[in-house]
Amino acid sequence: MKASGKTVAPLVSVAMITYNHREYIHQSVESILSQQVNFPFELVIGEDFSTDGTREMVFKLQKKYPERIRLVSSESNVGAHRNAVRTEQACRGKYVAFCEGDDFWNDPSKLAKQIAFLEARPDYSMVHSHCNRYFVEERRLARNSLTVPRGLDDGNAFEEMLLGRRVPLTVTVVARLEKVHWAVAHCPECTDPTWPMRDTQMWLELSRLGKVGCIHEPLATTNVLAESAGQSRDPLKRLKFYLAARKLQLHYLDKYPVAAEVDRVVREKLALTLLWHAFVSGNAAVADEMYSDFVARRGRPTLRARWLRWGSRSPFRRRMVSPLVKAESQWQRIQRRLTRSSLTGPAIAPAR
Repeated sequence: MKASGKTVAPLVSVAMITYNHREYIHQSVESILSQQVNFPFELVIGEDFSTDGTREMVFKLQKKYPERIRLVSSESNVGAHRNAVRTEQACRGKYVAFCEGDDFWNDPSKLAKQIAFLEARPDYSMVHSHCNRYFVEERRLARNSLTVPRGLDDGNAFEEMLLGRRVPLTVTVVARLEKVHWAVAHCPECTDPTWPMRDTQMWLELSRLGKVGCIHEPLATTNVLAESAGQSRDPLKRLKFYLAARKLQLHYLDKYPVAAEVDRVVREKLALTLLWHAFVSGNAAVADEMYSDFVARRGRPTLRARWLRWGSRSPFRRRMVSPLVKAESQWQRIQRRLTRSSLTGPAIAPAR
């Protein structure tokens, strides 16, 4: 990036890690380069030795936009965690935005809005936004389907994340790069590849280093694939992932203790979530463990918990219980919507 013959330091670096994203990488890159801003920014792509043609596409894009794209690559696959760290280390901006190679930004003013937010609030470590989901196999766009309630305490985002009230999607996040570097240097959870995820612990650590804000607009879109790190058709794979996610959250409850009631509610929610996945996958042993943990936290069993535990025993039982569980879940969703409507008034439909 040059002006009057001199290199201009970017205000923002966009960190994009990619591996075998051939079908999505072009849209992802173009959605970033088309951002309408009045400040310099760079795109740093960490290409992890893809085998499907992504690597070749990224090199072509870098040659097409040599002053806007910087490439981090190697002659072997280093894995998602190491690829993320080396990509972030190559970033030069005051801020770092995130967009993995199979997602994209749908609002050309995304960066401008989020950087303005952070520039005006030096006590904030990061900001995220609402998000669209595009279900690739169904070719269906779910607009503004990943949202965050208004009125949350930005200074208490750590607890809100653990409670599931605030779930930042990677493609929506912009953070202060110095805070990201601090977390990588001082928090081994952010570099340990034994965890199947990395973004969760990064956002939890950043929430300890400053406030966390949200722009209540769908500024980005995540592509929902049939198979990914946190998504699979195989219920046993999903159970394995959510067991690891639960382990990570329990680890953070121990690392940064919270109020006793918050601790109890988080553990209760985690147990019920895992009880559901044990029910779906037919893992009676995990169902028994999570049922016992749920009852210990709540003080008594619920009808839903009993159904899920009983139904985990056989496919026949699951077929009997599934309609009851789905009906109860639908009723709970309706109740939550009614509660939100009474508190906030009618929702404003997103612009199309």
